[in-house]
Amino acid sequence: MDRLLPLFAHMGELPIIIDHEEFYATRSDEALYLPAIQEICRRHDLSTDNLSKYPGGGMIVFAIGQGHVIKLYAPFWPHHYKVEIASHKCIYDKLGVDTPQVIATGQLEGWPYLVMSQLKGEPFFPLWLNLDKISCLD
Repeated sequence: MDRLLPLFAHMGELPIIIDHEEFYATRSDEALYLPAIQEICRRHDLSTDNLSKYPGGGMIVFAIGQGHVIKLYAPFWPHHYKVEIASHKCIYDKLGVDTPQVIATGQLEGWPYLVMSQLKGEPFFPLWLNLDKISCLD
């Protein structure tokens, strides 16, 4: 099958990803997404000095130092973005535990993103991977 675009072509700051397979193949590539994260930081007056990509997860997530997180959603999953925004609005400051605060939302080249506060402590994803299935259900 001929492609109209070369694999992982760039239109601007973000790669042109035409299907789920390409997204999954590239989501762990920090260098590929770093220019977009830097642009989002500039848009919201956040430092670009200490950026690091979180491993794993379903979307592209970068820590901005110790204070903020940017979550970048693939353009073919806008519902994930909408559900997460609605969830954050429902739970922020209403539970007995700390929850991230939404700082900003937007789109870059059709990719929705969310900027939120970063909670203190250990990231959840690596802990989740080490739990057995029974513990995950508890």
